[in-house]
Order: sequence, then C-alpha cells, then structure tokens
Amino acid sequence: MSTRLFSSPRTASAAAAIAPAKLATTPDADVRWRTRDDGTLEVLVVRDGRATRYVVSDDGTTTPDGNVPLSFSYRWGQRVTIAGWGLCFLGIAVGGLAGKEALIAVAFGIGAALFVGGAIASARGQNFEKHLDGGGWHEPTDLHGWVPRTGAQLAAVEQLSDDHDGLAYIRDTGGRTVDVYGMRRGQLVLHWVDEAGNTGVTSTEACTGPQKLDQVLKWLAALLSVAALTVVLGAHEHKLEVGAALVAALVIVMVAGSRNARRVELDKLMKRRIHDAADWIEIRTRLVEHDGD
Repeated sequence: MSTRLFSSPRTASAAAAIAPAKLATTPDADVRWRTRDDGTLEVLVVRDGRATRYVVSDDGTTTPDGNVPLSFSYRWGQRVTIAGWGLCFLGIAVGGLAGKEALIAVAFGIGAALFVGGAIASARGQNFEKHLDGGGWHEPTDLHGWVPRTGAQLAAVEQLSDDHDGLAYIRDTGGRTVDVYGMRRGQLVLHWVDEAGNTGVTSTEACTGPQKLDQVLKWLAALLSVAALTVVLGAHEHKLEVGAALVAALVIVMVAGSRNARRVELDKLMKRRIHDAADWIEIRTRLVEHDGD
C-alpha cells in the first residue's frame, strides 16, 4: 500500500500554478514539477520514451528547456517483452507445422527469457522517480479543467482538501468566491474561498449516524471472529455447525460494514445529497493505492 500526494505550485499567478496540471492532461504523459533554487518553476514531462523539461513563465506559457536521458529499460523493456511473446508464438506455429519439436523448444525458451527479462526491465524502467534528478518534485493535482482566479485561491482549496483526508469538491459559479465541500469527523462541511485565499465555513451537516454504526459493526465483527475461533478450537459437540453459523454471521456483518462505510465517503454523499452534484469538481490531494491497483 502506498500513498500518492498531489499539489500545485504556490505562485501568485494562477496561470503558472495550473501549468503542470495542463501538461498532465497530455495522453500517456507522466508529469512532475518543482521550484528551482532561483524561483523558476520547472516541469518534467515523460511521454513516448522521452523526458522533456519545461520552464513556466508567470503568464503560464511553457518553454522547452532540454531533454533528460531515460534508461534503456524504460525505452526498450516493453518492446523486448512483446518480441519475446511474438517469438514464443512464432516458434510454436512454425515448429508445429514443420513437425520439429526442437525448434519449438528453442524458440519458446528464448522467447520466454526475453518476455520475462523485458517485463522485469519494463517494470523497473516505469518507476518515474528514477528519472528525476535532485529532490523537490511533486505530482500535479488534477484540476479537471478548473481555472482559479489566483494562485492563493488554488492553494487554499488544496489546503482544504488536505485538511479533509485529501479529498474535496469545488463549485465555481463565476463569482469572487468558490464553494468547497469536505468531510471531517462525521460532518459534511461547506466552505467558501475568495480570491485572496481567505476561507470560511458556510454550513455543516452532521453525518455521525453511519460512523457510530461503523464502530458497532467493527466491534461485532471482532467478537464474532473470537467466538468462531473459540468454538472451532474447542471441544464443543456441534462445533462445526456453530462455527459455520458464526462465520456466516461474520461475513454478513463485514458486508454490512462495507456498505455502511460507503455512506460516509464524500463522493457518495455528494451524489446522494447534493442536488447539483454534477456541477462540483473533485480536487484530490492524497490517494491511497493498494498493491495491484
């Protein structure tokens, strides 16, 4: 399990602050940004086997500032994997038609070696961090096309997202302030943010019921787990039947807990309670990824 963090540059110019996010909308591109020691905003874009540096001006324009050499594994790992797979298939097809088992074995062995080696190299090469020199690099926040009025307003919105477990929803109706929803301690909180980055609370809505139920279900699941283990390991005459019943009850409680947990997730609340949810834009500054995601 790993956590990805997202942020935008802290600049007075909104155009410069959103420049990395705009570059990140390029298909199949990996983007990182940092502020150099001299205050210059620098963006690195990796796409199609090339890494290009850009310098961002205050008006948001980006100027190429040279390329960064990428590793052999990044550029050729996936191609070697495909070649290995193709050689395996070709060897089986040609060797089968010719009736030469030796040809099949040799082609398959070489192809399998290329496939595995290429897959390993590709996995290592795709590690974006290996292509970054120095530190201070950040992954840009996906703004979903939102253009703030000032850099201070964007910074305040992202700070609210950070304060609400890395997720907030924003609505911009063209006025001097924007509305921001966040979920914290069982409360759905509506904030306002102005051009100067000032914030305030417009309203709060308690959603503590599902959270209390979540605690009850967790305790119940723990008790059922202990009870099932005690029965199965004990000498009870009907331990299998009782154990199976307890496990079935545990499964039901866990399913109920999972469904209840979704009731207090901000995105679910937005869809269920906000009549104009389609007008709200997701601003995510933290994402927990599980293995295999």
